[in-house]
Amino acid sequence: MIDDTETPTYFTLQEVVQSTGLSEHTLPYYEQIGLLSKPIRS
Repeated sequence: MIDDTETPTYFTLQEVVQSTGLSEHTLPYYEQIGLLSKPIRS
């Protein structure tokens, strides 16, 4: 069962790049073509 009360975890672009090995240019491209949703920006 999914616990919807848990606080979501957010990652910076650099954290995602380091953990996935993707280029920092790839993630914005994936957003642009609709593979990823737009991030919540602070």
